[in-house]
Amino acid sequence: MQNGTSKTVSVETVDGTHLVVRSWPQVIKWIDEVRDGWRWINGTRGSDPANIRHYIPQRLAAARDEMERFSNEARTLNELPGIFERHLLDGYCPPHPKSERGQDLRHIQEVGGSEAALFAFGLLQGLVNISHIQNNDHWRGAALALNPELLASAGSVDRFKTERASFIRAARELSEFVSSQEAERADQWGKAFADAGSAAGVWGRTLTRRWLRTALRARRRERQAMEKLHATDTAFTEKMALKAPVEYWEKKRDRHGKAEFWARLWVLFYFPIALASIGSAFWFTGQYLLTTPTTTLPPGIYIIASAGLASTAGLLFWAGRLLTKLYLSQHHLRQDADERATMTTTYLALSAEQAPAEGDRQIILAALFRSTPDGIVKEEGGLDPSIAAALGKFLAKP
Repeated sequence: MQNGTSKTVSVETVDGTHLVVRSWPQVIKWIDEVRDGWRWINGTRGSDPANIRHYIPQRLAAARDEMERFSNEARTLNELPGIFERHLLDGYCPPHPKSERGQDLRHIQEVGGSEAALFAFGLLQGLVNISHIQNNDHWRGAALALNPELLASAGSVDRFKTERASFIRAARELSEFVSSQEAERADQWGKAFADAGSAAGVWGRTLTRRWLRTALRARRRERQAMEKLHATDTAFTEKMALKAPVEYWEKKRDRHGKAEFWARLWVLFYFPIALASIGSAFWFTGQYLLTTPTTTLPPGIYIIASAGLASTAGLLFWAGRLLTKLYLSQHHLRQDADERATMTTTYLALSAEQAPAEGDRQIILAALFRSTPDGIVKEEGGLDPSIAAALGKFLAKP
């Protein structure tokens, strides 16, 4: 009988990946990783329509026991596909925690809770559907399972939902309070009217006035609560609308910041090297001309040497000026992106505290969405005496 280590066996797992192993210990290690990754379901409480918290540990334990028994009996790995078919390929088998689906479910558990993660797993595996939803945790798990992109902003959405729920609860309590007051006053009115005819009129008017005052106070409190609820809803809507611009300008600021860093390094390294090169060229040329007898030098050597040194110096300084402009361009673009991101974040903070006036809102939004600068450093200062600058200005004319 073979010991299962003479060849490689590949088995397709429930998450669509292929497990390639050469021995039973490798398979047992893999199943232990799955059990450790799903150990959090042991302490799960709450509603579980498909009884997932019971079947997952049962499937994994049965599969591991059978793998360990086959390993002790020195069976070949050809038995591995059968184990997967019996225990690890139905809807109750969880994915590996390092797989894409396993990581998504773990993230849902961290953000929405264990009950939401269990319902999301059951929904993805076809064990439950929307009709099985029984509470808010099930709704949260279904939403995060069907829309994974919501995981990045689930924390912010939960906070705003909590605030909105508190305001709605306060409004509902006020409404119930008004209803109870109305019922109480109606009972008092009926009793007073039935006890005595003359006294009923007096008590009726008194109770009516009290009821009106109570109703006015309750409606005033309800109106204030609804105004706060609408303000929270407006802040939530504007935060969601401006979240993408904030991320865009922050990414653009980081990108231009990196470009500015490298451009500054180029400038800092270039100018010392350029100055040293110009000085060396002047020194070696002067030494050569001064130490060489004039009788052996051509007549125009001084003109040629002067022109060559001047051209070299002009070219080096022109390149340095270009590098400086590139650095200033990235610097301006980074500052602009940083200002826009800061203004957007500040506007969101102001919107969360109180709704800004329409005029102020238009001014802030106009500043946020003004035309993006191209980063080109415009010509400033006096005339540039270099040949390259003169030629560039001449070609730029229409």
